[in-house]
Amino acid sequence: HMFALPLTAVALSWAVSVMLSKGKWGESDGRNRWLSLGASFFVGGLIIGALKPTNTWDFPSYLALACAALVYSLARYGEGLSIPPFQLSQAVRRWISAGAAAVGLLVLSLVMYAPYSAWNAQSYNSFQYWNGARTPFWSYITHWGLFLFVIVSWMVRETRNWLAATPVSALNKLRPYQSWIQAGLVALIGAIITLLLMGVTIAWLVLPLMVWAAILVVRPNISEAKRTVLFLIGVGLTVTLVVEVITLKGDMGRMNMVFKFYMQVWIMFAVCAAAALGWLLSDLPRWRYRSRWIWETVFAVLVGGVLLFPLLGGLDKIQDRMATNAPHTLDGMAYMEYAVYNDQGINYDLNQDYKAIQWMQDNVKGSPVIVEQNVTEYRWGNRFTVYTGLPGVVGWNWHQRQQRASLPEEWVTGRVIEVNNFYATTDIQEAVDFLNKYNVSYIIVGQEEEAVTPADGLQKFTEYNGKYWNQVYQDRNTTIYEVCHCTDPE
Repeated sequence: HMFALPLTAVALSWAVSVMLSKGKWGESDGRNRWLSLGASFFVGGLIIGALKPTNTWDFPSYLALACAALVYSLARYGEGLSIPPFQLSQAVRRWISAGAAAVGLLVLSLVMYAPYSAWNAQSYNSFQYWNGARTPFWSYITHWGLFLFVIVSWMVRETRNWLAATPVSALNKLRPYQSWIQAGLVALIGAIITLLLMGVTIAWLVLPLMVWAAILVVRPNISEAKRTVLFLIGVGLTVTLVVEVITLKGDMGRMNMVFKFYMQVWIMFAVCAAAALGWLLSDLPRWRYRSRWIWETVFAVLVGGVLLFPLLGGLDKIQDRMATNAPHTLDGMAYMEYAVYNDQGINYDLNQDYKAIQWMQDNVKGSPVIVEQNVTEYRWGNRFTVYTGLPGVVGWNWHQRQQRASLPEEWVTGRVIEVNNFYATTDIQEAVDFLNKYNVSYIIVGQEEEAVTPADGLQKFTEYNGKYWNQVYQDRNTTIYEVCHCTDPE
């Protein structure tokens, strides 16, 4: 998701450029125009398609935004494709052009990354209703408060200016639609009440803002820049509401659903708030003194509060230390020299692993396979593979299954069982077969292995030292063996 952030910004910029250029590419000269069109679509397909292998969650969202920009711009401002011998109206030709452009962008974004798609399998591809804990209102405001303050302030000014420039007599145009407007208000109130009863506490704020943005976006005589910003505001608000009631089937609760889509909304709201702030600042001198003073004060307080986060959050992170006496350094292993880790009531002196890992970093050449005990994620498991980068027989159980969910689960769980059996077995033939099967070169026998392995299973490592493996490192409770590969234990 972090690698994808600059790509999403470029993808959004591409869509915005289509909107602001009103679907025009190059000069009126035919050759230059087609070159410009081809280059633009190549860049658009290249950037948007890159999101699929980089962060798959972003691909459909930004592709949809780009296609929406194309369809709107070409259907409204495009010249339309001529399809002889058919005599089609300008409107029909525009819609054909818009549809063809959207399909073309989709095809380009897929074709450019076809090798990735051919080897990639999506396991989590369906959604389900979410009935668990939802976002508290104040949590939502804490997260989006500054952006929403700027955005809503600008929407208030836009509404005020629109009403000031619109005569009351213009309301007569709405009379034929009075029943529809009333039905819409009833539907809005009903939707808010329904969502509140479901526990979606942000509904009373988000739904009215969505409707408000939709009304502003369709008003006449509005620039495409403001229309684009209002559209993105509406999309962002919609996404923050959708993740309250829908989650990806197979997700850990709705953690990734909220996390991934909130990252997308963050980009949209940041761009919209920046544009809205620019328009507000240009309009601010015309405000009444009291209104301007109140707005500037609230804005300054919010900005100040936001700027406190790097300071207080950074300080909190610095103080959240596994070993308080560890040095402050960029060395991500330095804490291990001083830390003690407690797992299931057993204390591990991480200094032992620290020295053993350093020995492997300094002495092991190439990328030989190592084996170490496999424990549940987010514990002190796979520490040698993590800190040396050497391949292990199996990684984190759940993460490996999650990332390979399209494959049989036993491919991962089977290895986990085999690793545990290797350490626990007293049958030397079974142990040697395991080592040969996975071409293991180094065996780790440390505090973790002692804690979760029966003592009689560990005895084989000292008993057969010098025959099937050689001890190459030893420090207190931590031993590393280098394997002597053979097929006959006798």
